[in-house]
Amino acid sequence: MNMEKVLFCDIDGILTWNLNYSIGRARLLGYGALSLNNNSHSHLIRDGKPIVSIAKLIEKDYYKNVKPVISASHVLKRLVKHGWLIYLLTKRPVLFSAQTAEWLLKYNFLYPVMYLKNGFERAKFILKHKPLFMIEDEVLNLNEMIKLKVYENTKILKYLKPYNSYYTNRYIMTVGNWREIEEVITR
Repeated sequence: MNMEKVLFCDIDGILTWNLNYSIGRARLLGYGALSLNNNSHSHLIRDGKPIVSIAKLIEKDYYKNVKPVISASHVLKRLVKHGWLIYLLTKRPVLFSAQTAEWLLKYNFLYPVMYLKNGFERAKFILKHKPLFMIEDEVLNLNEMIKLKVYENTKILKYLKPYNSYYTNRYIMTVGNWREIEEVITR
């Protein structure tokens, strides 16, 4: 890959709006409160009992129906016109690659997708291919990039979200929207 004009971008939380879509939809369908804990076993509750895991809800609904961040599509198209190569990275299960491809096509995100299982695998992939920029929102992935010193060859952009606002690192630049991303990339 040409290091000069290559951008890697996460899908969920960067090109899409977050889990709130699926959680909100579940509540409309009559599910109750949301129970969260730190080991990703979050459930929707009805009558005080866990009835569906967030993961199951995502599998059924999220990958096909999540709303895109429209400004992301516009900025990526402009970058491509200026010679940038765009690659999308995701931790989505390969099992949902057809739904992912359908969604990407529907919203004109027509870029290659790399399915990587976890943050360590993602950081190794970035280290190997040395894109000029990586846009990420997930703290676990950002930590893996720092551990493997991805920042030595790649500028890491943290897309600011409520769940990552506490996270800072001198090797990571925080951006809050796609206009800022475009400004940073095209400087």
